[in-house]
Amino acid sequence: MNDLGLLDSQNRRPVTYSCAGLARSLLAAVLAGCAAIPEFPASGVVAGHEFRGPVDSALAQAFLVGAELPRELEGLRQRVREREERPSSADLAEWSRRYSPDVATLLLVEAVSADPRQAHASELYRRELEVLRRVGVPTPLPEDRQDVGVLFVPGWFYRSHGTETGSDFALQRAAIESLGIRTRFVPVDENGSVEENARAVAAAVRSVADHEGRWIVVSASKSSPEVALALGSLLDARECAHVAAWLNIGGALRGSPLADRALRASRRWWVWLLFRFEGFDLDGLAGLRTESRRRCLESLEFPAHLTRVSYVGVPLSGNVSDLGRRGYRYLRTLAPNDGLVLLADAFLDGDHVLLEPGADHFFGHEEQQRRSRALLRTVLTLVREDEGGTAR
Repeated sequence: MNDLGLLDSQNRRPVTYSCAGLARSLLAAVLAGCAAIPEFPASGVVAGHEFRGPVDSALAQAFLVGAELPRELEGLRQRVREREERPSSADLAEWSRRYSPDVATLLLVEAVSADPRQAHASELYRRELEVLRRVGVPTPLPEDRQDVGVLFVPGWFYRSHGTETGSDFALQRAAIESLGIRTRFVPVDENGSVEENARAVAAAVRSVADHEGRWIVVSASKSSPEVALALGSLLDARECAHVAAWLNIGGALRGSPLADRALRASRRWWVWLLFRFEGFDLDGLAGLRTESRRRCLESLEFPAHLTRVSYVGVPLSGNVSDLGRRGYRYLRTLAPNDGLVLLADAFLDGDHVLLEPGADHFFGHEEQQRRSRALLRTVLTLVREDEGGTAR
């Protein structure tokens, strides 16, 4: 695997700290006082997706196990299934207040899955995963899909603590290479600004244009708005004609309310002190402000040929990991979330959306390598269908 030596602006000090400790200290400083979440045991299937609780309310329990729901909620459920547009963050916030965050999460799952295009993408992914489970060993891609490379753009603090958070893509890179696929790694600044890192991504995309075949760009968390800016603004259609697809994994595309809260005047000095103690500035955190990210997205225009796929973790309240728990507890007062990002903000209109039940922002589930292979195969199939005009 070759690293693209396009940017060497990492924080210039030995890494002698735990970034997870920094994150936990930050969250403890800004999210103190979040109440405990009720627990109701439940498991079931919603819109073809299997969930296991516990959940946060008796209503969510009834929803998940398939019990009778109050007339008002059942009516809303039917309307959600029938409407053509996805629920907004405002819709989900209202449903969270009226019912519970887990009920709102399950309504979002039904809304996304009611779109035939999304149901088809999910079925492709499930089928690929089942095949890989049955075969048990990685098998090379068909010859007509081997002319592809994967460009990985790592997430926040990937150098200092990527092995714990998965932001370094180490497992995913190994999984993809086991299929005989070439990969490249873009060494962006692990705590750099979105704009600075987007320029590095754009340079990386240009640098692989002369290689044979086409490329899939893969991003996660903070690197997703960086890739969005590169593909939707910094590069013209000619410069990224060789990019067939963008796979966005748990992307903070519209920022995170956690960043807004941490950077308020009453907390900013304490957050700044925490970051400076560990040798960092606030550039990366500031890049996740929701106002700036939303404003940026409105100005982006992606190439017409680009297949966009968003892989979104959808946790219920009882599924959230230790890494995501503090963030989740605050964000659930706003709307369904994955521990860092509001779920409705993790994908864009026009994306193929693949939901991963029970996973939070850190995707710490088992079978990561197998799921990575299934994801790549699914993306390649969606690219072929989009190009052939057969996407459903």
